Amino acid sequence: MRMLKLTIGQVVIRGELLEMPTADALYAAAPFEARASTWGEEVYFTTPVSLAREADAKAVVEPGEPAFWPDGDAIAIGFGRTPISRGDECRLAGPCNIWGRAKDDVKALKVVRSGAAIKVERSAQRKPTTMSGEACDRRQFNRLSAWLGLALAAGSSLGAARPAAGADLKEGYAPGDGIRLYYVRAGEGPLIVFLHGFPDDWSLYEPYLIEFGRDHLAVAPNLRGVHPSAQPEADEAYAMPRVLGDLHGLLDYLGRRRCTLMANDWGAYVAWVFASAYPDRVERLVIMNGGHPALLLRDFRTSRAQIAASQYERHAAAGPGTHAAYLRADPIKVPASIEAGADLPAPDLALAFFDGVARPPASTSLVIEVPTLVIWGMQDPSQLPGLLEGLDAYVPNLTLVRIKDAGHYPMRTHAAQVTQAIRRFLRQ
Repeated sequence: MRMLKLTIGQVVIRGELLEMPTADALYAAAPFEARASTWGEEVYFTTPVSLAREADAKAVVEPGEPAFWPDGDAIAIGFGRTPISRGDECRLAGPCNIWGRAKDDVKALKVVRSGAAIKVERSAQRKPTTMSGEACDRRQFNRLSAWLGLALAAGSSLGAARPAAGADLKEGYAPGDGIRLYYVRAGEGPLIVFLHGFPDDWSLYEPYLIEFGRDHLAVAPNLRGVHPSAQPEADEAYAMPRVLGDLHGLLDYLGRRRCTLMANDWGAYVAWVFASAYPDRVERLVIMNGGHPALLLRDFRTSRAQIAASQYERHAAAGPGTHAAYLRADPIKVPASIEAGADLPAPDLALAFFDGVARPPASTSLVIEVPTLVIWGMQDPSQLPGLLEGLDAYVPNLTLVRIKDAGHYPMRTHAAQVTQAIRRFLRQ
């Protein structure tokens, strides 16, 4: 019987493997290490394996069904509700390949925080052995002593998203708009800032920090609300003016007037607004699968397909967590249907995005004047290709790269192609 042993922080989960291609690939790849990310009551982490979706892939799983998420090359273990769950179901970010059965209680993962170290290794089922009472007591004592030593050594860093050991990366904190932002950096030179979305953190861009750190100062912050950046409680703390202030604070702290801004998902949503309002602070803009606010608003009124693809946001907004707070603070709401969207009042985006900003915007038009590269995975199930239609009206200096077989994370699945496109764009 094949098994994988997943050591996630201080929690050990053993998975009995099924007979299927995904299980075969994961078993062959072990051992490997990663860092944990959390999304509601789910722990997930990237793997060195890249696989297609299997025929019986599913998004709603039973707690204890270890899954592989093909869109992110990640193992996901749900133990309860996620931000997109409906009722008490355990709903993962998308259809996943179920590769095994957990032999341990996955609810123990509740104590895991983002950034916890993970080791995946092969594990053989051991036959029970008979021991004398004295030997048994000695073994238990030795195990307990070792566990306590490990826990005390790791206690100060539990939950902090940390660069992998040996990586040429440095950590720091910068003052944002009344809060403290955690960031990871590499290299020296012209500044490139990478912005993540949800359910990600800075580590989404770890390979790109190393790559572009060869000739740039490459910096990836955790957005406010994503540990160990500050986590304000009020929804209003996640409104666009506050996040724009965080970016100003980061640039000021780094002593830079301008940067190249690269972003995905919600980070892209922020980047569109920042680049349009403050072209003096953005030299170039790179967007990877993140809709322009004006086109999202348009499609939330006119596109049945995009409305259906974005229903997860409606469910997520009703739940707990940072992503929910961002959604509730945002003026653009996903309607239940195209008919319901017709009855929604048009939000004043200029007021919502810039009311109370510390630095007055140069423009509130949402038109991007700086050179912009958009890399779009055409198989993205949540950000549909229709969001590219009409984009040139808002981005007159646009370079568009479509990747036919990529999804929401082209930087993960097509790293070489994405890196080449960005390098070529930076040389123009």
